[in-house]
Amino acid sequence: MSKKFYAIKEGFDSENNKKVEDKVVDTWGECLKYVKGVKGAKYKSFQSMKDASVYLNKGSKMLKKGVDNYPEDCLHIYVDGSYNEESEKYSYGIIAVRNDVVEYIESGAAKDNSKKNIRQIAGELKAAVRALEYALENGEEKVVIFHDYEGVSHHATGFWERREESSIEYYIKMNELMSSGIEVIFVKVDSHTGDIFNELADEKCKEKLSIASDNVVKKWLCTHTLTVLNQHVKDEILNIAPDSSDKIFLTENYENKGYDEKDFMFEAIVEAKKSMENLEVPVGAVIVKDGNIIARAHNLKERLKDSTAHAEIIVIRKASEYLNNWRLTDCSMYVTLEPCPMCAGAILQSRINKLYIGTFDQESGACGSVINILQNDNLNHWTDIKWCHDERCSDILKSFFKSKRYRACK
Repeated sequence: MSKKFYAIKEGFDSENNKKVEDKVVDTWGECLKYVKGVKGAKYKSFQSMKDASVYLNKGSKMLKKGVDNYPEDCLHIYVDGSYNEESEKYSYGIIAVRNDVVEYIESGAAKDNSKKNIRQIAGELKAAVRALEYALENGEEKVVIFHDYEGVSHHATGFWERREESSIEYYIKMNELMSSGIEVIFVKVDSHTGDIFNELADEKCKEKLSIASDNVVKKWLCTHTLTVLNQHVKDEILNIAPDSSDKIFLTENYENKGYDEKDFMFEAIVEAKKSMENLEVPVGAVIVKDGNIIARAHNLKERLKDSTAHAEIIVIRKASEYLNNWRLTDCSMYVTLEPCPMCAGAILQSRINKLYIGTFDQESGACGSVINILQNDNLNHWTDIKWCHDERCSDILKSFFKSKRYRACK
């Protein structure tokens, strides 16, 4: 009998608890070790190593970092995911980089039993979707998505057969986003090889699940420096690499960028989406002083079982702690939804100068829709209000309540 080679597109190494992708082995026994009992495993046998290698690479639109050429003059986003078996939660992380400057970091975690069978792949796919959404939200025409799980590319492009519900949903969502006219280039980067942006995405995922990391980012910063767009991005990195402040620099462009209300409202929307992932009403808020975001928060009422845990209340507490002062004079708040009476009262008490509101709350809005607490001549403080009428804020609320009605009907 002639010797056979087994090309494994997708498998799992249970001994080392890691994914197996695009691997060629020369015995059936070794192949079984990676595919037996693995849901969605993909493999095929060949008479030669060359044929096996051709099978793994045929038709793929995926490039490889360090091997292939890809655009350098556009937004680069590194994506990753992780999974905690004890909590049964997955996490995702995205690191947006432009000209070697980290301009945005986002990470989150969620528990979803329907995704248990794909473990950390859920986080990888979520990260890719958020990366593309971020690029579109910022008006990008081209984006390079770096990933270490090949399914990020192969499921999106249709190169791999889609059997799981999650990969089918991912394919539909990614193609819906890509049909908006943005060019997407997928580039594979090998995991845990010292690529700082990939390592940063990995450690932000682990942070969300309270999984210990190897502190690669902190060690890297001992001998290197990193440039970031703003203080918030710097703080995100310092959360996983404390005592590295002197190695992280704000870009000179940041000081003169002239952020406007749309930019800050976008950051509030990012917070609102974190609420949505945890099945909370999606409301997010940030507080800005001297052109910098000093605090950010999202609705945590359900998670904390606390009726006062609204985004506005939490962000005021964080800003006061940051400034070591309950008076938030010379500060502005950006919030995605019109504050309720409780939150409007807190804004008044904190002496916030100006409030930017994304969309109305016709049922309990206390800034003009139902009542107006912030501009009442009978009270001792007055807060300026700017209505942004941002469709992104209303769209996320509509999406949340639509999903909630759908879950209730199931």
